Amino acid sequence: MDTGAGQGGRTAHGGLERALIAAGVGAGLGVVLWLAVILITRFYLQRTASCQQSSLSCLAVAAVAVGAVLTALAVLAWPLLRTAGVRPAWPVALAAPPVAFILGRAYQAFTGNFAGRAPDGIVILMVAYAVAALLTTPGARRAQTIALTAVIIALYPAASLWASHRQLFAPPAHCASNTGVTAPVTLADSPPCHPYATGCGCSCAVACSPSSHFPAS
Repeated sequence: MDTGAGQGGRTAHGGLERALIAAGVGAGLGVVLWLAVILITRFYLQRTASCQQSSLSCLAVAAVAVGAVLTALAVLAWPLLRTAGVRPAWPVALAAPPVAFILGRAYQAFTGNFAGRAPDGIVILMVAYAVAALLTTPGARRAQTIALTAVIIALYPAASLWASHRQLFAPPAHCASNTGVTAPVTLADSPPCHPYATGCGCSCAVACSPSSHFPAS
């Protein structure tokens, strides 16, 4: 396990330089993850028979594949950070994934955009690894570390509250019924969706279509 002083005369970088190097590693990992997801979705899932027959089977394959990629990136982060000169590297590799999760959750809640889409996800990983490097910098001031940790942790409940607020006050979506008349889909229907509404702002996987049925009043 590596320590603050590297082998062969190499020493640990200062806090800011350490954060910048870690951000570069995070960006590289984000690009690799983005390319892997593209390869999985476009060149494998779309040509797999199970995906054409059952969306659940396709979802299971996608979950396993993406999970394997994320695990591989988490394992690769430590040697990449260490090679780049971030010493010690293992605290950054361990702290970055939960930081990225919280930042991604906050980004989606406050902006309404999907955090896993490029370049958004790549930027989130850059910031996550930079923050993780700052949090684990040897000799950093305790007060600054505690304050930064508190801010990151507080982002999660703040994002959850903001997401709930947006759901309560957002305008209702509408879906077309089989008679051609639009019917509102209230936010209480999402999630889960209204049993007679398929999509149109709710969280159903099937897109809203003219065949969507609504109960007669």
